[in-house]
Amino acid sequence: MGWYLSFDCATKNMGVSFYKYDINYINKINNLLNSEYKNINDIKGDIHNIFEKYNINIIKNIILIIDNIIDIKFFKLINIIDNDKLKDTNIITRTIKLKEELNNLENIIKKEQINDIINLHIEYQMNINNCSLAVMNQLIYHYTTINDYTTINDYTNKYKIQIIYPALKNKLYFHNNLKHRIFIQKYNSNYKSNKEHSKYNLLYYLYIFKKHNLIKDFSLKKIDDIADSFMQSIVNINIKN
Repeated sequence: MGWYLSFDCATKNMGVSFYKYDINYINKINNLLNSEYKNINDIKGDIHNIFEKYNINIIKNIILIIDNIIDIKFFKLINIIDNDKLKDTNIITRTIKLKEELNNLENIIKKEQINDIINLHIEYQMNINNCSLAVMNQLIYHYTTINDYTTINDYTNKYKIQIIYPALKNKLYFHNNLKHRIFIQKYNSNYKSNKEHSKYNLLYYLYIFKKHNLIKDFSLKKIDDIADSFMQSIVNINIKN
């Protein structure tokens, strides 16, 4: 079971996801099947009743494992310009606000009493996106300093930092009708296609696993930023594993 904190970099409505992911779920299902079917051979009685009983039990346990592959602790939106326009702010005021938000976030995470490394996923920003690039670098600096460095080669990680390229999440879908190419065909801009692809895949996931309460405090228009943080992180885990 691994812990993951993911940021969709932005100056306004920066999406954040924090969750646990069970990378061993396939092994758990295989072990369950091997164990349960081995037990069948040790039981005497009507074979039809035996298989009915054990198949129902196996299915229930497999569903329980699948339901808990992703244990989402929270979604969050961070806004470092408040209600101002970006041009009416400056790097100092935005940095102060970001630092405040990250400290608040750290206090929330501390309540989980995590002893393991937290995998930190930060969305990559191109040089042309000056303000978002600054946010990316500030996130890296903030979480690097949380790690306990003695020397550059001798330190204790609390956060394992990884930069995620935005296009990676376009490979992930939770239903065949939610593939990225379908959204490309529907919308004129790549930006809109990417946002809608992330949003509707997250909504579908939350609907299937009955977790819609996690987004009850967010308007539908702002779900795409949260979805970007979630999708980029999940696809990265699956590619690596």
